Amino acid sequence: MSKTGTDEQRPSLGNSQATQSIKGRPLMKGLKNMKELSLIHRLLFGLISLTFILAVSACGGGDDDGFVPDDDDLKTKQTNPGQPATPITLEGSGDDVLEFSTQQDGPVYFDLQHTGTGVFFVDILNLEAEQLQSLLINSGDVDVRRVANLDAGSYLLDIEAGGDWSIIITPPSQGTPDVGTDIPSPVVKQLSLRSSAQQMDSSGTVPVTLTALARDANNTVIEGASVQFSSSDDDVAIEIIHATTNASGIAEAKIINLNQNTDRFVTVRATAGEQTAITRIQVTDETFDPPAQIFFSGTKEGTETFSVRENGTIFLEIQQQGNGILNASIRDSNGNIVHTLSIASGTDDLYWAQFLEAGDYTIEISGSAEWDAALTLPQPAKETDSSVYSVTLLSTTPQLPSSADSPITLTAFIRDANNVLMKDVPVQFSADSETAIQVIRDITDETGTAQATLNTLDNRANRTVTASATADGRVGNTQVQISGTTLSIAGSSSSMILGDTLTLTITLRDSANRRVPNEELAVSSSRDNSIDNPSPTTNINGQAIVNVTAQQGGQDTITVSGAGTTSEFTFNVSTDTLAFIKPDTDAEVELGTPQEIRVLWESAGTPVNGQTVRFTATRGNFNPASGEVLTDADGEATIEIDSTTAGPSIITANANNGPEATSEILFVAAEAEKMMLQASPAVLGTNPDNQDAEQSEIIAIIRDPAGNLVKNKLIRFNLTDVTGGSLSPAAAITDAFGRAATTYTAGNSPSQQDGIVIRAWVDDKPSVEEEVKLTTAEKSLFITLGTGNVMEKRDSVRYAKPYGVLVTDVSGGPVPNAEVTVEIWPTQYFKGFWQKPSPTLPWEQVTTAGPCANEDVNRDGILDPGEDSNNNDLLDPGNIVTLSMRELTTDSSGFADFDVVYFQQFAQWVDVELRARATVEGSESTETIYFKLPIFAEDVDPDSSNPPGNPSPFGQSATCADDS
Repeated sequence: MSKTGTDEQRPSLGNSQATQSIKGRPLMKGLKNMKELSLIHRLLFGLISLTFILAVSACGGGDDDGFVPDDDDLKTKQTNPGQPATPITLEGSGDDVLEFSTQQDGPVYFDLQHTGTGVFFVDILNLEAEQLQSLLINSGDVDVRRVANLDAGSYLLDIEAGGDWSIIITPPSQGTPDVGTDIPSPVVKQLSLRSSAQQMDSSGTVPVTLTALARDANNTVIEGASVQFSSSDDDVAIEIIHATTNASGIAEAKIINLNQNTDRFVTVRATAGEQTAITRIQVTDETFDPPAQIFFSGTKEGTETFSVRENGTIFLEIQQQGNGILNASIRDSNGNIVHTLSIASGTDDLYWAQFLEAGDYTIEISGSAEWDAALTLPQPAKETDSSVYSVTLLSTTPQLPSSADSPITLTAFIRDANNVLMKDVPVQFSADSETAIQVIRDITDETGTAQATLNTLDNRANRTVTASATADGRVGNTQVQISGTTLSIAGSSSSMILGDTLTLTITLRDSANRRVPNEELAVSSSRDNSIDNPSPTTNINGQAIVNVTAQQGGQDTITVSGAGTTSEFTFNVSTDTLAFIKPDTDAEVELGTPQEIRVLWESAGTPVNGQTVRFTATRGNFNPASGEVLTDADGEATIEIDSTTAGPSIITANANNGPEATSEILFVAAEAEKMMLQASPAVLGTNPDNQDAEQSEIIAIIRDPAGNLVKNKLIRFNLTDVTGGSLSPAAAITDAFGRAATTYTAGNSPSQQDGIVIRAWVDDKPSVEEEVKLTTAEKSLFITLGTGNVMEKRDSVRYAKPYGVLVTDVSGGPVPNAEVTVEIWPTQYFKGFWQKPSPTLPWEQVTTAGPCANEDVNRDGILDPGEDSNNNDLLDPGNIVTLSMRELTTDSSGFADFDVVYFQQFAQWVDVELRARATVEGSESTETIYFKLPIFAEDVDPDSSNPPGNPSPFGQSATCADDS
């Protein structure tokens, strides 16, 4: 910008703010010698009054008469008080000093015109003649607008002119609001803000228009919404055009620069209710033509035609109301698609820069909701140097998933002073907050862009990241929100009593639902109840376990925070206690016999009288049938229970909105009615002297008339055998599954077919008896089952454990073509979970209950009475394992191979029995082994994220009597 005069005449203002009293040059034309006369024009536009100070100068400057300007020298236009401000026009010639005052804070506009060849300087001074702001330093013909952001008060306007001048002063708007019916303000749910240009002239001659668009929750534009425009930059002024949205949902304002010497970015905000929108405008001290922009909008599909005057790059920004597919294509004047700008799925914004040759074009936009678009067209090239003027950094999405699975792309746009995108410029990318930058292209291409990707790496906490691009000392920034990490809290109960301990399992997951290890958490109680570990760290499973001990009554909220997220768990602490008095835990109750159940309810040690206690049981029937009884004066509630089926029963007593207690009893059948006697195996070999390898297990199963398994019956066994075999023990008592067992050990000589007889009977009812027959023979076949230390993953859900069978004769030679039958049977199962003691150690198994016997006692696959011990209407563990082949034939070396196949989730939670039986020319032999289904070693090593079957598929409770 050119100016006339020397530095001594016009010292620099620096960055002084217009409203501060900062010492500057003394008032020109010798204020000390001038004759002062105040002529107060009380102008009726309500805000500005003017006092004119006429200077007597030896140089003859100012008016010819040296006194008050006449009507030809000074003309004013007035407005009515209470109405929006109307400009006042002042006209004169030569030098003058004017005093004016403003009664309201805000922007005051000065439209300055000058004709002639002399200088035209206009300054704002305070009343001490100290310069506050230079409005204009120029010469010759001038026609510009300037703005000053002034506090209410009095000021001097110092004018030095070589010719005729005119100044139009426009004060801050002021009006009298209409009085009408109160109408509730519309609720703004979406607010967007756009500027008419991306750059603003630092001289203050060209304001930029701000346009705010308000929508409700249904994406409908809102009329009558109040919008506030603001900026944290003190060197700009904002003039409101209309602060209330019109029928198109739009409110407008203008922004203009006040400080002529600052090259910077200005952040502008629009606020409506709880919604805020932001845009940034670059202030530049270079002369530029405002970029041509086209704004348009549509719902789902829309088109817009435009022309490119010279080859250059267009910039397209589309904001869609909601996530969904968003396409944009450009067609030339012949209807041919020139470029498909982008196809974005799962995002609501699209930003793009595209080089186009001069010509006419049509842009087609296809979305899934309403959208707004802004198209910036290239401007004619200007002469400029090759230095970088601006760096704009954009991201493909403002949010980055915390899982590190989906990096986002950063694109830096490098422009010169004429907004021309620059090629072959080195760009350096960076980011904070433990993120990673991978450079795709660090030198700009013909589109003036460089690119990199941003990812989270190991830090999966929610946080805000600032990414930067630097080129030739210029920096562009953008902020990205890393999100998606969540905390969940699981507790065993939502109610406690004083003194009880509640275990909480806290799980931290990232945006991909993967668990996050080694993250420190903070745990607090709103009631100051005791927490054993208020600063836990998640284990390799992304979990932390804390115990809360109830010390304060009432509702408590446990708050867990960490990794940029927070979660809460609420429970009630009761001062009441509820305890079983009768019967004892694990008491046995005969079928058909009513059993009294009694609990005691106390509050702070005092019996609770007349309150309802609700009883529930996993087996049996209550009397009364509702299961609800009232406490008596002693705080006791009594009810009876009986059952027609044998098995365990878990009884729960619950006080309404109060404490809870649990006890377990066992219903047993007392009357023996029938017996099943089994031998496994029924054919076995003889034992050499002093050996006992050849044995058979003899099992008696006792049931009552209804088929229930009978417990606590003494079963006696008797052996008839001439081969020297033995039976031990001679008697056994049936267990909860009605079973009593003894073992037969073969002698050293063979028997006749079915020559060995074992008889069993119920001691107190001998009529309930059975016998089983066995055969011993010299073994001509020997079977061996074996495996190795290798297993395989058949797929993502199954394991296969290789096994082999070897059949040999008495001399150890292989028996080829032997027919072998293999069978497998789950014998028992376990409950529990896997945990990792430390990040460097392998996973370890924690068993909470077991072994729990296979409920299919007689191995017939049928749910018989009394077999469903956990009362879930299933036979547990079920047939959860199989074989790749059941019928085998040995090869020439006597071997045959097969696999044990099972789902990965059952590994280490089930024990099995594997039996092989071989037959050759009438000779038969069997072999049985027992083992636990193994787990793949890599699935429990320190690097494994989580083993299969965690927790156990059969539950985590401490008893086999339920299925939880």
